[in-house]
Amino acid sequence: MKPSSSPLRFSPSTETVIAAGIFWSLLTLYCAVAFGMPLPGQEVPRWYALLGYIFDGVAYLGAALLCLRNWLCPRLLSDRRIWLYFSLRSWLYLLANFFFGYWELGLERFPDVSVADPFYILSYIALLWGMVLAVRSKQVSLKPWQYAAIAGLVALGIWLGWLSSFPPQESQTTLASSVPILEPAIVAQSAAEKEAPKWVLAVEKLLAPLAGVLSLLYVVSDVFLLVLAGTLVLTFWGGRFSRTWAVIATSALLLYAADIRYAYVISRGNFETGGLLDTLWVFSGILLGIGAALEYDISTRPRQRRR
Repeated sequence: MKPSSSPLRFSPSTETVIAAGIFWSLLTLYCAVAFGMPLPGQEVPRWYALLGYIFDGVAYLGAALLCLRNWLCPRLLSDRRIWLYFSLRSWLYLLANFFFGYWELGLERFPDVSVADPFYILSYIALLWGMVLAVRSKQVSLKPWQYAAIAGLVALGIWLGWLSSFPPQESQTTLASSVPILEPAIVAQSAAEKEAPKWVLAVEKLLAPLAGVLSLLYVVSDVFLLVLAGTLVLTFWGGRFSRTWAVIATSALLLYAADIRYAYVISRGNFETGGLLDTLWVFSGILLGIGAALEYDISTRPRQRRR
């Protein structure tokens, strides 16, 4: 009988985590293709937008618990603080998603800044610091070509971040000229949808001046995310923990791709939850959980002594 390696009761096997992750990924992808790609002139069903938050929430809840299990495991071979920050990142992301969903689906409001944004930023900080601890724990000397690759990632991240978040003036002019003229009935309906409790309006007014700062923080965070993901692959390549950190790096890259796409869409129009590319956030959470399970499996697996 295998001894308990963690005080956390939530302790599924690695095979179960991988199987559940594959099932959840396929289910998410199927629903995105079936309901998240409406025909021209149609919209994503409201119930599917809510379902998208459920897909996201389940993925990150599982990741949060699996990372928490790693932090509580005294036999873990890697720095346990890494998994504490990864777990904290997942909990903060869940909280941010709750507020974002409430603003989008409950209040039907789309301000430049909502209560969700500070929690998203904090979740980024926790994730990035966990990745920094992982790189520092390896203590390896990179080769010149690896430094060149990292420098290339920095340049690519800055260019993509600027291109996605700050569209050229020509795009903004085109977007403004292409806005259709609404009929009076539609205008009245839109005005009715904007009604909200006073505390919501007060919060939006309080956070509105932070829009520029938060946009810059998102761009900077995405640049660091891309660079650290590449650094993780280069640092752990071919080692005992290479599978774990290849999965974690892939999770970070999917998160980066989803964020870049979101920044591109939101800077050029309105974002609508439930699109096909929203699945990248779900896949990122699933891979984070699988990476945590692989690390736990390596650390708690019985070791055979060689003569």
